[in-house]
Amino acid sequence: MKCILRAIPCILAATLCLALTAGGVRANADKDSLDDYREFMRYAYEYLEEAKALERRAVRATGNRARVLNALARLNRQMAKQKKAIAETFLSGNEHKRNQAEVRYQDLRHRADVIRKSGRVSRPPLGLAKAPPPRNPVRAKAPPRNVLVPPSPPRDRVATPALVRQRRERLAALTTGLVRRDMIVEVGIEGAPLRDLPDRKSPIVRHLGRGDLIHVVASLPSGWGQVAERGRPIGWVHRRAIHLPPKTAGTAASMVPADKVPALARAAEPQGHSLSYPFPSGPANPDAVAIIVGNRHYRHGDVPEVRFAHNDVAAIRHYVHKTLGFAERNIVLLRDATKADLMAHFGSPEEHQGRLYDLVRAGRSDVLVYYSGHGVPGRGGAGYLLPSDGDPGKARLTGYGIDTLIANLGKARARSVTVMLDTCFSGLSHGGALLPAASGIYLAARLPGGLQNGAILTAADGSQIASWDIDAGLGLFTRYLLESLLGQADRADRGGDDDGRVSLGEIRSYLQGEVAYQARRRFGRDQTPQAHGDPTRLLSSVLDADFPGFGADGFGLSKR
Repeated sequence: MKCILRAIPCILAATLCLALTAGGVRANADKDSLDDYREFMRYAYEYLEEAKALERRAVRATGNRARVLNALARLNRQMAKQKKAIAETFLSGNEHKRNQAEVRYQDLRHRADVIRKSGRVSRPPLGLAKAPPPRNPVRAKAPPRNVLVPPSPPRDRVATPALVRQRRERLAALTTGLVRRDMIVEVGIEGAPLRDLPDRKSPIVRHLGRGDLIHVVASLPSGWGQVAERGRPIGWVHRRAIHLPPKTAGTAASMVPADKVPALARAAEPQGHSLSYPFPSGPANPDAVAIIVGNRHYRHGDVPEVRFAHNDVAAIRHYVHKTLGFAERNIVLLRDATKADLMAHFGSPEEHQGRLYDLVRAGRSDVLVYYSGHGVPGRGGAGYLLPSDGDPGKARLTGYGIDTLIANLGKARARSVTVMLDTCFSGLSHGGALLPAASGIYLAARLPGGLQNGAILTAADGSQIASWDIDAGLGLFTRYLLESLLGQADRADRGGDDDGRVSLGEIRSYLQGEVAYQARRRFGRDQTPQAHGDPTRLLSSVLDADFPGFGADGFGLSKR
């Protein structure tokens, strides 16, 4: 009993200690929970503030984008109206109204470019500022009363024989020292005027855009060059507006009488868009049809330009016309083609009878389709050609499907079909990615069964990039494709059989060897061209063993 009584104080002391310890732990736990709660609330507040800021920025960006689109749509309608006015005044001959319409059109175009580049609508609107009227205008002196004043000629003059003779005499006086030319030059400024006569006061026929390729068939010591199109002279352009090579870059210079200028232009044009080096001439193929598309400039801000696309179409056009013998009337060139342009010429999934279908003679026409530009992947492994107004992120809506192209070509009733695509479908390009933050999608070109006697040649395979040949001023695939067609693929040391003919199988072997080597050597990446079709099919029989290659100086192609 005494032991129990002695143990009671010890038990009470232990219990008190345990109670005090438990209270301290509880107090510390409550403090930690409170700190965690405060930290959570602080993070939640910061998150909500950041979300509100992002929402405000998104609302502002959406509103600004809507204003930009509305402004561009309004400017496009106004530009279309001014184009119609220019055409009407050009037909009527009213130079004053035509100049006014041209000034207004250039003003609208400048404003649209500024809005498109800046991404916002600035106020007051930018453009060509109108000069204020003079404070003290000088009034013209009235003629004396007793002097007969001849009546002023009417503004809308009809092309009478007297006026035609007068224009011919003026042209003869202005074209002293005319030198024959045959070259392709590039326009260096935006809105370069193409005038009716080699005179700065002559009426403007049209305005040329920066990067356009024109055919100069004659030049003057004063710096003017005569431009021809489809076998006819269309106007004159000054050398300040174009990149004109020196006199040695053209053909042999010869003095030509001024009254022979139209005949000279018509005689030089049948060679097509001529280059410094003449391709070998081949037999005529009057029923053959070619549609050549080159998309260099794209309206979407994130899409880089295809630097040498216009050079590609000029070289292919020259080869098709000169060597393959395609008639000028059956060669269609499309530069910076929109989706509407592609559908109008190749048809749509619902309607296959486009412009190409109308040009083909059933069972007699050989069809060649060439495209240089961007290609983008779509859902399900489908490939799309990217028009100049297309969005790479919405390929199915804004692109032109390869399947649609091949299917419509199979319905064209042609004797043979050849498709050449200097593009890739990986979402990548030599100038940068088309789809930011997206990986390449493998796509292999395919030849549907409905396309008989057809061949498809593509610049790359799968997720590879179609490279450029900066030295030649062409796409890497286009350069070696032309060299293979001119006989390099038929050489025995390049995998050919030296029989004087180039087949699809020989071209495939040559391209996969040369293009792959050059892409690996110059850029450190893989590029393997593909060729689908019958390997024994003949693609060329007009060969040139002395062809120096496109890297030679003075070839006449722009390197910019």
